[in-house]
Amino acid sequence: MAIASNKPHKSNRSFVTICFPPIFDMTTFQDARRAPGAGQRPRLAHVPSAMASSFSTDCKPPAVSGNRRAAARHQTSNQIASVWVIFSSADLPRHVYFHKVVRLILPESLAAPNGPGSAKILEPVAMAKSDKELPDLSARDSYALVARDATPVEGPVLDYAPPMPSDKSLGIGLIGAGGISFAHLDAYRTYGLNVVAICDRHLDRAERRRDQFFPNALATDKIDDLIRNSHISVLDITLHPEDRLPLIRRAIMAGQHVLSQKPFVRDLDVGRELVELADRNGVLLAVNQNGRWAPHLCYIREAVSAGLIGEVTAVHVSIQWDHSWIAGTPFEKIDQIVLDDFAIHWFDFLASIIGDTAETVYATGSRAHGQKVASQLLAQALVAYPGGQASLVFDGMTRFGAQDSTVVVGTLGTLRSTGPDLGHQTVSLHTADGVARPELAGQWFNDGFAGAMGALLVAIESGNPPNNSARGNLVSLRLCEAAIESARIAAPVNVRPAEYS
Repeated sequence: MAIASNKPHKSNRSFVTICFPPIFDMTTFQDARRAPGAGQRPRLAHVPSAMASSFSTDCKPPAVSGNRRAAARHQTSNQIASVWVIFSSADLPRHVYFHKVVRLILPESLAAPNGPGSAKILEPVAMAKSDKELPDLSARDSYALVARDATPVEGPVLDYAPPMPSDKSLGIGLIGAGGISFAHLDAYRTYGLNVVAICDRHLDRAERRRDQFFPNALATDKIDDLIRNSHISVLDITLHPEDRLPLIRRAIMAGQHVLSQKPFVRDLDVGRELVELADRNGVLLAVNQNGRWAPHLCYIREAVSAGLIGEVTAVHVSIQWDHSWIAGTPFEKIDQIVLDDFAIHWFDFLASIIGDTAETVYATGSRAHGQKVASQLLAQALVAYPGGQASLVFDGMTRFGAQDSTVVVGTLGTLRSTGPDLGHQTVSLHTADGVARPELAGQWFNDGFAGAMGALLVAIESGNPPNNSARGNLVSLRLCEAAIESARIAAPVNVRPAEYS
């Protein structure tokens, strides 16, 4: 397989270049072979390619005369683990690399080459044919870093659409008619859900949202108009964590189901206490992790769940966007705004892929050059879990060329999604059969919000826990908590044990 594609060798005769594998000091070995007085970069020795079948698989490397460093490196290993085999001919790329294919009996000394194809090399001794056949040397695309053409195949049909109950008449009350409420209400209206009341401490905001989306709903600035209201079975509480905690408690005690805005809590002990409170009162508590129903992320999750890519060995997310819109908002008061608020979507996505298996997190956060926002807009996290690794990279100060990429690698295939933003993504599934590129319908905003509420309504109807349950969300929050702490102390942090879930 081709490492580089230099000009083909002028001769039509094929030659093999033999050099030492990475375990040896190639620079010093080449220096030892430099011709006296030569000022140019040394060339590697070439021998006729007919000798390729005369490599031995069981030999010891010789000492290298004139170079103690290289000789010492040789002495640290009993056998050459691999060789680099480089073919040159008129119709082959100049550099072709095979790893762990053959081992070569090296002569005691090698003369510096006078030119490609003319090196004087002592005949190898006791040359036995390798018990491993060389790969097809004409296959230019067999090197692991060279893309291969994949056969287009039909994309598997997976259920990535937002879940919806059979009965959509259950009454919903929304508390908090601020900025993000438009996404909630627009999604609920689009999917035919029944919002009967909207509350905000600023009555005019509640009225404006009512007029926009649900003209027949009650608009009020009184919380008590919603809590214990017999016409309201579910409360969607969109306030910031500090403000919504007492309201979540009140709603649970009143026997109402709750959809909490994310991040669910900033203290895992408080989160676990609320989960247990909901259990005792026989109500469901879910979290608005709307990214779970972003079409591309949901499709990837369902593909993993269906076993289409085998065991997951890697999850990588890389996002470049401009998050400076938070200037002047309450979000700017959060120092680690990316890890503490934005990144919870991808910690939650990661948890939905690898489950409760993460062991350690190493994260950093910083401010970008030239940024005026007080919060740290740059962040990244490395997550280790048994048999795999994950990375989340967030460049929140990208003014030009926004990009959002997700890769999930498995033992049987790879899933990829990429696009210029959260709402425009192209997904591909790569397996031994070929590559599938399903055309997905919908967008994160606002289908993801419909999915978060829909999952809760389906759970109420079926009696099964919702996919976005608050208990399950504690797994995601443990990752987030570890990342924030890691960035604070500049060191890896162990993820809290499972009893916090």
